[in-house]
Amino acid sequence: MRRFPLDRLGAPSRRDFLVGASVGAVGVLAGCSGYADADDSGATDDGGPVDSGAATDGGTDGGADGGPGPDGDSGATGADSGAPSDPTVEEICEGADLGSPTECRETPDMGEGPFFRDDAPDRIDLNPLDEDGSDPLVVCGRVLDAGCEPVAGAVIEVWHVAPEGEYDMKSSDFRFRGTMVTDADGVYGFSTLMPVSYRDGDTDLHQHIHVRVNATGFAEKITQICFADDPLAGDHIPSDVKIDAPLDAAGVRRGSFDFILVRA
Repeated sequence: MRRFPLDRLGAPSRRDFLVGASVGAVGVLAGCSGYADADDSGATDDGGPVDSGAATDGGTDGGADGGPGPDGDSGATGADSGAPSDPTVEEICEGADLGSPTECRETPDMGEGPFFRDDAPDRIDLNPLDEDGSDPLVVCGRVLDAGCEPVAGAVIEVWHVAPEGEYDMKSSDFRFRGTMVTDADGVYGFSTLMPVSYRDGDTDLHQHIHVRVNATGFAEKITQICFADDPLAGDHIPSDVKIDAPLDAAGVRRGSFDFILVRA
């Protein structure tokens, strides 16, 4: 069984334009309503796109994972170079309405699919190569227990399809993948690009972000973040995993999602 170190710290995002952007209306979803389990045939990626293993030119391990560079690399950033510091979760999530749920029901389980990779870098910027292809997206929220209390130190692994419609399964850049840890208030946040729909055999799959959450004393949660305005996210997708993510004045889509865990 894989062990999840609960002292892993999420590295900050590099998308400077996200900091200080005015925040649009945020869809808050706390898993507080009834739901039905998703139909695995529509909610997973089994038989999905063929892995291209494509890596973006110029991607290297030297700080490309969105985290701090190796020892000795600090001179390239910071006060000496005059470069702005990377934004933090607090900055990219500033103004987000995380709500105050009074009833918390377990987040629906969704299939993991065949495209998970171990050891995704500790980072909150899932697009460190600054790729294009869809709208920038910021998702903020919390990990809570069934009593709506925050779960600190929860390890969150996130992955989704790249803009060309394939998952990065081989490159050292771990494109559109990352690992982060909730703070003392159970808060997390990450920036990425809006995931695209892609073809799975004869089926166009809905836009979605895969998430796996682990915390000491709680059952593992594998689920998806989906989008309420996606016409492919029909009734086979539980409403509790659909969020609103409208564009703000800076052209960034912003949404909120709370993960509700149950005790193991």
